Amino acid sequence: MLKVAEQKVYNDTFIELVKSGNTKEAAVSAQQFTRNKLREESFAEKILTPIDISNDELDKAEDTELLVKWNDREPDTAPAVNVPLGVVPDGIQFKGSRYPSYFSRLVSPLYSKDIDKLRSYDYDIRSILLELSTKEMAVALDSKFIGKVNSVVGATPGSLLNTATGANAYTGMAQYWEYSGGLNRNNLVLAVQQMLRQKTPFGPLQPDSGQSKGVMLMNNVTGAEFLKWERSEVGGDLAQRQYEEGVPSQKILGLNTIFTIKYDLVPDGVVYFFSSEEFLGKYYRLQPLTVYMENKAYFLQFFQYMNVSMAFGNCRGFMKAKFTA
Repeated sequence: MLKVAEQKVYNDTFIELVKSGNTKEAAVSAQQFTRNKLREESFAEKILTPIDISNDELDKAEDTELLVKWNDREPDTAPAVNVPLGVVPDGIQFKGSRYPSYFSRLVSPLYSKDIDKLRSYDYDIRSILLELSTKEMAVALDSKFIGKVNSVVGATPGSLLNTATGANAYTGMAQYWEYSGGLNRNNLVLAVQQMLRQKTPFGPLQPDSGQSKGVMLMNNVTGAEFLKWERSEVGGDLAQRQYEEGVPSQKILGLNTIFTIKYDLVPDGVVYFFSSEEFLGKYYRLQPLTVYMENKAYFLQFFQYMNVSMAFGNCRGFMKAKFTA
């Protein structure tokens, strides 16, 4: 933490950089802080690891001004069958498939400030200038991510009595389920079992290893529901620790859990289940989070932007569950 005297020098140096026309150096200095905050605050980047790519790695699109990268998908195979002796197998022409990742730009508002009004601050003014903008960029990124998930799973919950109910157009199966009785242990296990039926790695019950894969995403209000679980559901020591510390177990049913405060994107009582990355898709950054700064007379203005692409190549790799009281 910088002392007050050091912070004033820090701010004055930053102001002089901009006033002297050295906007590039000022922008680069601020950009590093901004990117760290985005990685920390975006839940999408905890589910899909960002991959930075260059222009040379882009592919051609039919529209010459669209930016796209094509991704290979695991090919389908035909089932094995029993045949009598002396019978040759049926011939199958195998073929791989691809799915596209299209890029779009995310931008913040254009922020403006009289430079001389920045001189009296006693703290690191660069962090304050960029903090709100950084958080809004993280919201935009997460909104883009969760919007794609919701568009796949649909708005109609599935029914255990009629598995055709809620089936989406992408996989032909229901991937949005509603459970009455709240977020109790029995309902959570039922949701995990439904996710396992989608035949993507989830939890520790893997056929090829004991490694746990996948994560659960929920807001922290929903996460607090786990604190209600009593000794009969989670065991005496754990129930006591959760009561004393107010924090759920780091792993629930063998799964890592991501908690968010973005209630508008992840509502109360809703839990999203995601398989491991290789069964989901790709997240590319063609232009990482960048700060553009400009000085006009005694006004400083800046905005942030990034050029990214998120695409799901396997729509079976996630599920949405709603737990109602």
